[in-house]
Amino acid sequence: MPATFPGGGSGMSEECDLKADVRCRRCHRALTNPASRAKGYGPICIAKEAKERMDAQELAEAST
Repeated sequence: MPATFPGGGSGMSEECDLKADVRCRRCHRALTNPASRAKGYGPICIAKEAKERMDAQELAEAST
């Protein structure tokens, strides 16, 4: 039976929520930054995705 505290809460703070296992959708590393957690991607993977999109766009423009 989980512990309950006065006020009806379980006693878990927002800090405990940050420890939940949220991982990057691309590389599967644990995400700790709230902004990264909201996006689902870490900053390294966001930069890699942007570079890959730019490379693909440049390749498409070069072939036309």
